[in-house]
Amino acid sequence: LIDNSIGCLIPGSGIIEISGEAGCGKTQTCLVLSLQAQLPLDCGGLSGSSAYICCGEGQFPIRRLSQLAMAYQEKYGIANNVFLSGLHIELCQDIVDFMKILTEKISNMCTTLGVKLLLVDSLAGLLRHEYNTSSALEMKQRTQILFNLASRLKWISNTFNICIVIVNQVTASFDMKIGSPESIPSLGLAWSQCVN
Repeated sequence: LIDNSIGCLIPGSGIIEISGEAGCGKTQTCLVLSLQAQLPLDCGGLSGSSAYICCGEGQFPIRRLSQLAMAYQEKYGIANNVFLSGLHIELCQDIVDFMKILTEKISNMCTTLGVKLLLVDSLAGLLRHEYNTSSALEMKQRTQILFNLASRLKWISNTFNICIVIVNQVTASFDMKIGSPESIPSLGLAWSQCVN
């Protein structure tokens, strides 16, 4: 998957992570990728549809997606409703919903709807609402859930040969050597070992 707007090459399979500050364009990037994946291979796409799991951080940005689909129609000559119908949106409010979508819906979408790209926006937001990071027990539970999710996501990617893009937020980390905070991906070291 080639995306010239962000100047990168997204692999056709595996798990990649997009992280950044609030408002830096993570969701916008995912929306662009969801459309780009639907393009033919010779146009930098994956010749397949996209699945987008919107994880409890407000409504899915359908207006922005519609605007982008219109821009893609102008650029590629493919009707915007073709792009919109090629994106399969799932909403989840908690980790139980998320696992249910992964175990019961995504496999079917890959085989029957030709999904080649799965976007998860934002896994960090979903977990932040459910787990208290100051509790050692809850952090241990969260880490175990992250490993289980990563295992399932890797299985999906390998089984169906799809790319999975996970949106992560950032959190401040104070480095005593430099005396100022820096932003680091918020799911921590355990998750960083799970992505490609």
